[in-house]
Amino acid sequence: MPPPSTNIPSPDAYVGKDGFKFDRLGVRVPTLAVSPWIRRNTLINKPNSSQKRNEFSEFETASIPATIIDIFGLQGTLTKRTEFAAVFGDLISAKLRTDCIETLPTLPYPPLGEMER
Repeated sequence: MPPPSTNIPSPDAYVGKDGFKFDRLGVRVPTLAVSPWIRRNTLINKPNSSQKRNEFSEFETASIPATIIDIFGLQGTLTKRTEFAAVFGDLISAKLRTDCIETLPTLPYPPLGEMER
């Protein structure tokens, strides 16, 4: 699926020597958010209206710092791109899940010869 290319702000209005304006999103990067504060079986692929900062907002790399800025109530933004990016904040629940494992199981050693292979 091609990345959206509508109304994407350039992070700092920089224009490359070849005229590239940095006003589009790049390749898609799958993101996993693993936390006992995220509801079980949560899967999203597009931001909903509460996650969008404007009608064109999308999840992108700048969504991570944008979410941190929102969660901690920090003043300002880093770039125009963090101002634009959709945020993940509403995925975080105030209630800690109780169905999470607390310790990882002990796994058996691999068969002889597998480590060398």
